[in-house]
Amino acid sequence: MKITNANLEWRDDGMPYAIDYDDVYFSRDDAEGESRHVFLDANRLRSRWQSLLPGSRFTIGELGFGSGLNFMQTLRLWQELPTQDSRLHYIAFEQHPLTHADMLRLHRRWPDCAEISQRLLQQYPDHTAGCHRLQLAANVVLDLYYGDASAQLSATAAFAHCHIDCWYLDGFSPARNPQLWQPQLLARIAALSSHGTTLSSYSVAGAVRQKLAAAGFSVQKLPGFGRKREMLYATLTQLEDPAVKEASIKDFYADAPWLRLPAAVAPATQGYAIVIGAGLAGCSTARSLAARGWRVTVLERGPRAASGAAAIPQMALRCRLFKEADAVAEFFTQAFVFANRQFSYLQTGADISWHPTGVVQLAGALNRSNPLASAALATIYSPQIIAAVSRAQAGTLAGLELSADGWWLALGGWLHAATLCASYLEHPAITLLTDCEVSAILPGDTETWEVCTTAANYSGDIVVIANGSAARALGQCDYLPLHDVRGQITQVAESPRSGHLSTVVNGTRTIFPATNSGVHTLAASYATTAGDTQAFAADDLANLSGAALNFMEQDVLDHTITANVVAMRCNSSDRLPVVGRLADRAATLAALAALGRNAKHRFAATDTLAAALYYPGLYVNVAHGSNGLATCPFSAELLASLITNENLPCTGAVMANLNPMRFMIRELKQQRTRSPN
Repeated sequence: MKITNANLEWRDDGMPYAIDYDDVYFSRDDAEGESRHVFLDANRLRSRWQSLLPGSRFTIGELGFGSGLNFMQTLRLWQELPTQDSRLHYIAFEQHPLTHADMLRLHRRWPDCAEISQRLLQQYPDHTAGCHRLQLAANVVLDLYYGDASAQLSATAAFAHCHIDCWYLDGFSPARNPQLWQPQLLARIAALSSHGTTLSSYSVAGAVRQKLAAAGFSVQKLPGFGRKREMLYATLTQLEDPAVKEASIKDFYADAPWLRLPAAVAPATQGYAIVIGAGLAGCSTARSLAARGWRVTVLERGPRAASGAAAIPQMALRCRLFKEADAVAEFFTQAFVFANRQFSYLQTGADISWHPTGVVQLAGALNRSNPLASAALATIYSPQIIAAVSRAQAGTLAGLELSADGWWLALGGWLHAATLCASYLEHPAITLLTDCEVSAILPGDTETWEVCTTAANYSGDIVVIANGSAARALGQCDYLPLHDVRGQITQVAESPRSGHLSTVVNGTRTIFPATNSGVHTLAASYATTAGDTQAFAADDLANLSGAALNFMEQDVLDHTITANVVAMRCNSSDRLPVVGRLADRAATLAALAALGRNAKHRFAATDTLAAALYYPGLYVNVAHGSNGLATCPFSAELLASLITNENLPCTGAVMANLNPMRFMIRELKQQRTRSPN
């Protein structure tokens, strides 16, 4: 998941030069003018945006994000026009992103973009492969993909039903960076486009024009900018033969046809959504849907939002770590980085109690039977995510002498989850209804759902089930292997020594810096079976003794217990969240019965399964366990993107690991394992 940043040489005139590509990033004469002419004006963005319908979305794809100048110019124009009722989704690909320092140095050249630059650089990541989703305004989303563009496009779009309205091809010269101009990549661009999608580039190389024409674009030359006599403009006019495209898609999914999710059928704007559960998963999902124009009703069985595990007074944002750079590690890393960005963004508008203190992870705190090695972690994670620290360094970061060396997670921190949930729900399109116990979800009229509660019935175009293990009481979720894990946290009074603690420390137990009211949270006991919701004195003592082991000194902590909280955290059998569209169990087991006879069965390209397997408009977002503060915000974005046929900010492999259907697939394949010869 690590990447290599751009290798720059700064010339005497203050211009950056890409050493590896032997090319410049932009015009020496007027970079801003070139950007407007070649990309904004050529694609007629002003006139197209002036005719946008309220609630619509305009999506731009860019190959070669570079300095971000094209994006900043685009956002400037977007803000000049009355586009508040529409959404701008900007998707950019960059193999070697500039460092934050280099971006800052470059942006000083463009004072007209100063305000946008500041917003961008506040969230701009210069590390970690994959997609980084940035919320730059209420109606502006930037998806930054780091890594090889061809690989990213192929892996990412497998699940998406979005269509790009406009492309910027702004990579280095085809002669110096041929990988970005390959026929396969340009064909992928065409596949993600619609009839009438436009494309522009400074390059008019004959090979580029021929490849675009072969992909279905009508290509022409337009007057260039400055010293460049010509530029390229193209419009997609020849869509791939639907039969050929359909056969190709079916063949792609032949090994796993259940992963080909059908397009959402509910309206993307002005639709009615019902979210069941007002914990972190439900509240974050409600906010992500409301931001896309949905009117959302949140049903909570308790007396208030965040009345379950989210009621814990201090929760830590940290990254769940792995030894291999697979799709599971990718998800938890993306979620961790996204949560940090979102909390920082929300904090600028209102106090959500976000404390970006960082987290010290002591060696052996997790994976005690098979400890994580610093050398292995260093090959997977960028140092901005996790950095090895000595015991002395860890103590300096924490403000107190600690008992072991470990790792530093600079993007970590803590907050009060109930305050975050309240912030999520502060949206005019969201209504919270408490003391609503949901008893059933039934099909309604005209492709709607009827949610039955003890108080009343509610109708929605879509329903998102986000009420933890209680989801199993609903018929559509009864196959999900969900269980509760009991945890008890303990709060103790701040002592003269413990008051020096400046960061979250995760060891045998996790200890948080003191709150303004002068108490520390010690977390948490762990019981694999859900037991009594009463607090146990033995758990308090275990929390105290475990937290004390984090420090070299004795008696750092005051043993005066001020409060304790017992919470149930929902987990799945594979310890991964369950996020996505719900499938009909009976239909799935019947349609995929061949897997019970041969776990490696390859389905024929003519098989059409997805539409019959999934319930239209029924989704789930549960099982975040003890990682919910990191995983819920990102999962909410994934789900909202899926529901609105938007670009998914992750790979297909990530979505496959979260898909609720994974449990039925395993069940079918295990039948073959159990069957007699």
